[in-house]
Amino acid sequence: AAAHPSVPDTGAIRADLIAILAANAESFRSPSRRGLVAALLADALRDPNLAELLRSRFFGPRADAIVARVERAIARGELAPG
Repeated sequence: AAAHPSVPDTGAIRADLIAILAANAESFRSPSRRGLVAALLADALRDPNLAELLRSRFFGPRADAIVARVERAIARGELAPG
């Protein structure tokens, strides 16, 4: 998880969200990473402990950081509430 880029906060929410999507897409372009992710997700379907570990240590914190960025954008008036 430490190798994943942080969620940018440049003050331009559209550019920040595009940067997040681009970074995510780039990380899956590598054949070795793509295979690793596919294997982890397949194993997580069979192993509830692994699924919870991925949720709590990887996907959840990343999603929380993106939500926090969107909330800051709303507070700043970059996005309309809702």
